[in-house]
Amino acid sequence: MRAMKIEKLDRHRIEEAFEPGVAAALSIEILSSVDSTNAELLRRASAGSVDGVVIMAEQQTAGRGRSGRRWSSPPSGNLYLSLGWHYPGEVADLAGLSLAVGVVVAEAVSQCCGVELLLKWPNDVVHPQGKVGGILIETAGIGVDGVTVIIGVGLNLAMSDEGAKLIDQPWIDIAALSGNTVARNQLAGELAQSLWHLCSQWADGGFASWRSAWQQRDALRGRLVTLDGSEPLSGIASGVAVDGGLLVDTGARIATVYSGEARLRKSESLNG
Repeated sequence: MRAMKIEKLDRHRIEEAFEPGVAAALSIEILSSVDSTNAELLRRASAGSVDGVVIMAEQQTAGRGRSGRRWSSPPSGNLYLSLGWHYPGEVADLAGLSLAVGVVVAEAVSQCCGVELLLKWPNDVVHPQGKVGGILIETAGIGVDGVTVIIGVGLNLAMSDEGAKLIDQPWIDIAALSGNTVARNQLAGELAQSLWHLCSQWADGGFASWRSAWQQRDALRGRLVTLDGSEPLSGIASGVAVDGGLLVDTGARIATVYSGEARLRKSESLNG
């Protein structure tokens, strides 16, 4: 068993990372256990505004990933965070949001932990040694005045042995990559603040403002991939479009894919 020194989440220490304007805009709540931080915010959104509400949990009993998949969320050590945001526009304007969130996550980890991560379309945060985290964007309360957006982030910071037993794919955590104990509260604060900055600036340019930064961390670019979406196809991953769609060179055309999961061919790996 790997010995781990776990830093408990502490609201006051998290808020130390905030600039004055952000501290006034965000409301941090830490739960000892919840089924899912995203699910909790969605429930609250049905009763009122969750704009600027950030929920973090020490444990998720029913953590969710993309397409309803289970996200292993054992007690303490990792980061489970959801942010509520009222976007005063249309759902269509949010194209590429999960990719931009990936950039924010990777940059926060780089700044706080000195670990450089890659991004795998559409919502995975990865390293050549395995998956590090994931992003789940959900919407609710769509109306004439805008839409409620729930931005969920799960990050492996210091995975427990018990939690590791539930993972069915290659994975790695930040502690192993950095060789140090993760400053969990500092990272949580910097990530929450950066996500709020992203939300505040989104109307100015959408994903187009984040596209270049995302492509610099693109884990699939130049690799043979297959996609199992509504239009199954295979080809060379060739970056992303201005609206976040995955560009795939099939040899006959450049296809733009908006749904499904991109998988590396058996001859390929993130190790290059």
